[in-house]
Amino acid sequence: MPRSDRRVFGNLPPVLAVSAMAALLAACGSSGVPPTGSPTTSPPTSSSTSGPTTTGPAAPPCGVVVSPDVMIAAQPCTVATHVGVTIRIVLDPGFRWETPTSDSSIVEVVNVERQSSGRLDADLRAAGVGQATVSATGLALCPPGQPCPALARLWALHVTVGAT
Repeated sequence: MPRSDRRVFGNLPPVLAVSAMAALLAACGSSGVPPTGSPTTSPPTSSSTSGPTTTGPAAPPCGVVVSPDVMIAAQPCTVATHVGVTIRIVLDPGFRWETPTSDSSIVEVVNVERQSSGRLDADLRAAGVGQATVSATGLALCPPGQPCPALARLWALHVTVGAT
């Protein structure tokens, strides 16, 4: 077992230390575990005429704020929409999130806002027809002077964009 792991897990037998580390990492999340958040208010979309509506928890479907122009698939972290739609995402507080990036020009990441709690809000603009994956990594955000585990969380959203 590497020396740094011994500081975290003490004198646990290697089998238990590996199990403990796996459980700890699983609890942190992955691309298949949707981030959670507090209730969020979404602005009206171009197709709606009413004012802002409360959507409840922002993140049940992978950090995506619910919108009539975005269909959330049964698969984890997959959405479908059409060209011209903006998808609002909200990533968990408690992590220092890097700026999300798209693997294709079909989806553009715009209007990134960082909160002091670590929460990250951003818009994903559907710019063309096709598929893209947007992803970001977040590192655990710990108070100064406190022990901090070196934990990271990967967030990814698969976006399919159709014609209008």
